Formats: sequence, C-alpha cells, structure tokens
Amino acid sequence: MLEEQGRLAEALDHFRRAVDLDPDDARALNNLVIALARAGRVDEARKVLEQAQTQQVDLPLARKTLVRTLLALAQAQAQQGKWSAAVAFQQQAIALTPVQLREALLKQLSAYESSAR
Repeated sequence: MLEEQGRLAEALDHFRRAVDLDPDDARALNNLVIALARAGRVDEARKVLEQAQTQQVDLPLARKTLVRTLLALAQAQAQQGKWSAAVAFQQQAIALTPVQLREALLKQLSAYESSAR
C-alpha cells in the first residue's frame, strides 16, 4: 500500500521490520526484495534474495522482479553506450534466471559483449 502511494522509503522500513520479526517469512522477504529492486537498490535486493535461499525460502516473484530490473538496467546502460556495465547487469540477470530460460538472455549478453570490444 505505501509503495503504491509513492512512499517507497516508508514501505522499505516496514518490510525490513517484518523480516526482522520473522526472517523466514517468505511474504515479507518477497516484499522487501521487490521494493529494493524497484528502488534501484539491486545489490541489496540480491543479497536479501541470496539470504532467503540459504534459509531454504523460495521467492519466485521477487527473483522475477529482480531479473527484470537487472535487464532494464542492462538495456539502459547499452543505450548509453556503457557496454561493460550492460554486460555486468546482464550477467547478474542470467545468474538469477533458471537454466531453461536463459537462451534469449545469453544472446543479448553476446551482443553486449561484442559491442564492448
């Protein structure tokens, strides 16, 4: 609700508190990862996602949101001619993507890498 009202910082605080209260709560972790990704804080989002994985908590919606954010960042960097950054974001997205869905992402990575040379 707060996030939808444009109060992302407040939403992040609430999601963090919820995770602090119950670190295994998949819904709280999911909300936190998504909010961090939407705030452009992809490194933090990835760390929370990795932490959830070590706790055996699966967050498919959060993973999908983070992958989309990373792909958007890769594309934005490519449009600005910042090929190394585009490659880095694309690689991060690929690492979070299930193997059976990586083919198109790997093709785009190859294009970015070719442009970076």
